[in-house]
Amino acid sequence: APLVALSVTPPFFLPAVLRSAVRRRGHRLIHWLQDMYPAAIEVGVAPSLATKALVTSIVRKSLSVPDAVIAVTDDWQGELTNGLYVPAERVHVCENWCGVELNGAPHPEKQGPRRLLFAGNVGRVADMQTVVKALLALTEIDWKLDICGSGAAVQELAELSRPLGSRVCFHGEVSEAELHKYYGRASLGLVPLRKGASRASVPSKTYAYFAAGLPVLASVDEWSHLDRLVSSEGVGWCAWAGDVEDVARSLRDVLSASDADLRARGSRARALYDRRYSPEVGSSPFADLVEKLL
Repeated sequence: APLVALSVTPPFFLPAVLRSAVRRRGHRLIHWLQDMYPAAIEVGVAPSLATKALVTSIVRKSLSVPDAVIAVTDDWQGELTNGLYVPAERVHVCENWCGVELNGAPHPEKQGPRRLLFAGNVGRVADMQTVVKALLALTEIDWKLDICGSGAAVQELAELSRPLGSRVCFHGEVSEAELHKYYGRASLGLVPLRKGASRASVPSKTYAYFAAGLPVLASVDEWSHLDRLVSSEGVGWCAWAGDVEDVARSLRDVLSASDADLRARGSRARALYDRRYSPEVGSSPFADLVEKLL
């Protein structure tokens, strides 16, 4: 019997095989894009023109097969329709949501230095290097940085952080239960992206910070989805991606902000989560869209 096949990125399929398998069985196929390729490839590995052209060709052919394409941000509509030739009527937008339940109760008064938290993959797209370089210029202020996660850039980041000594703590992979502890004692969640990455990815850690009632500092491309979201909702601070001086300026604003200001932004973050990104609320528009597409 015909089925609905829901695929998650990257859509690196053999297009002819995919088309044959789907059409022969009478199935309906929906691509749910979590990363925008080939933009993510460009940001992650700086490919040659030949590699970029090959990736674009594969993705373009793969995206010609599904009955519909769901993107997680409206920033991707232009690239899907103009760059990858997906007919506009097949493109739909539905934001992601937070996949875990976190305690968003107001944080108690925190003692000691402000604690910055990065929780996620320490890879090439997450530009923690710029954050650490910015913090090297802020040693006169009392702060701590907790990094929970592993990835390709951990060793490089550890070397870069060496002059900061015990101010930067690498915790590696931690369990969900442990992660709740770090969320609970943090003052701010970090969402650093390399220049150009805002058009390729929307880090899921953002929604987890909101769920924990944490304001965020997002270093992103100007006018990107995250830049507009954080600024319009008043849930944190934004800085220009890859710009050490601008990230340092934003971090100084964060570290000099009053406790009341941090709590207010954190409360708005939790309210935003409750309104748009909780599992119950966030999954409903997605389910409605899939039903509509059927």
